[in-house]
Amino acid sequence: MPDDQVFLLGNTKFAKSVPEILAALQVKQTNEEPRSQSEELFAQGEEGRFSYIPFPYGLDPNMVAELFHADPTHHACCVLKARALLANEWRLERIDGVPDQPPPELIRRVQEVFPDGLDAVIYPAALDYEALGNAYLEIIRYPDARTKNGLGAVARVTHVPAFSVRRLPPDHPTGCAYVQLYRGQEVYFREYGQLFPVTLPEQGPVTELIHIKNIGGQSAANYWYGIPDILSALYALFGLRKAMDFLTGHLAAKGVPNYLLILEGAGSSPDQIDFPLINRYFNEALNQGPGKIVVLPTPPSVQADLQTLTLGFEPRETIAFINECRDQIARAHGVPLRLISVLEAGQLGSTGEAQVQLEFFKRYVVRPRQAMWENLITNLLFGDSSSIWRVRFGEITLEDISRLIQANTTAVRFGVMTPNEARVRQGLKPLPEGEELVILAGGEPILLRDIFGMTEAPEEEPEKGSRLGRILPAMRRIFSRRKASSREKGSPQS
Repeated sequence: MPDDQVFLLGNTKFAKSVPEILAALQVKQTNEEPRSQSEELFAQGEEGRFSYIPFPYGLDPNMVAELFHADPTHHACCVLKARALLANEWRLERIDGVPDQPPPELIRRVQEVFPDGLDAVIYPAALDYEALGNAYLEIIRYPDARTKNGLGAVARVTHVPAFSVRRLPPDHPTGCAYVQLYRGQEVYFREYGQLFPVTLPEQGPVTELIHIKNIGGQSAANYWYGIPDILSALYALFGLRKAMDFLTGHLAAKGVPNYLLILEGAGSSPDQIDFPLINRYFNEALNQGPGKIVVLPTPPSVQADLQTLTLGFEPRETIAFINECRDQIARAHGVPLRLISVLEAGQLGSTGEAQVQLEFFKRYVVRPRQAMWENLITNLLFGDSSSIWRVRFGEITLEDISRLIQANTTAVRFGVMTPNEARVRQGLKPLPEGEELVILAGGEPILLRDIFGMTEAPEEEPEKGSRLGRILPAMRRIFSRRKASSREKGSPQS
């Protein structure tokens, strides 16, 4: 993004570079108070006393974090994309897609590494990813004397707030890759997969850190860090703030009087004006109601002239500008604007337009993020083994429970879907007897392979009144029509 861009509202130039816009958007404190030890440490780091790699485009992660709460559209988009992962509805699936019940020890493994639940770690990390462009997970391992560094399998995974983490240069004296600055302390981490260092004299144990970056277009400026989606709409965010302030000022000015009453001949001193008489005139006018002609009696020496006061401003253009800024912010996030409040509130609706927008959002925004996080968690849990299982998150959908059950029932009834496939869609465990296609006839299921075996007359006819006796004549008629139709068209019989 070039630094010489300017943002204009009317004839006023507000900013010309990304750092200036971020500085202008930052929430200013009215009363300056003494800085805490944590603030002093952050200031020392910004002055170069900590040798970490700076953020691209002059970004300040603390300032970018403030943007999350500065604009409701940006906030809603970040929360929506993080919540749409539905990590709280995770399940284990076979890699080959065959419906099966995962072994209990694998379920216990997930619960062991994520004791507070998968969503308790994934949601805040995903929120950092959307708001700051970076997410960090700390990996804690069990001791294992058989390995080179004495550490073995993953014991626990925790979320590390992204605003406090900095990337260290490759030749840092500690040999670590990351440092966390918080409350006057610095904590060092090695990169995920890096064996050493395991301990530091000043710190003790050194754990691993996984860095998940929102690339947003790889370049030399953002090789070490990710960048948030909102960066491409930073000017819209700044314009929205200025337009809202401008509109708020206009509405505050609406408190001026709406009318000016000019009295000629009433004297130049306010003491000579009969204010009770003027108030009575206006009260009489109000009592008449709209659309009425009001006669105001005045003394012979006084002439009254009532003039309308107006600010001469039409707010529609400013409101249109605000809506355009909101559109650009949502577009930068890849979120259809209409879905922000609808999906976040859980009131999904069922209109065709909403379905199309949701499918776009799922395919191009949510599903790639789900795959990224699913692969990451799967590798953490089962990456060192030949496991045939993988972690899957839930799918955001417009269908409510009753509609989904009805659709699955219809698909099973007509042999389109196996009972186990329907159970998986409902989040239920598969059953051993649910792997075959069936057709429901007279309320009783018949295996589809048995029906296809009945197209020729069996050696023994079924008893009349039995379920086979009821459905077999109908199936024979269907297949005989198919054969006749094939002969008429000259095609071979199937």
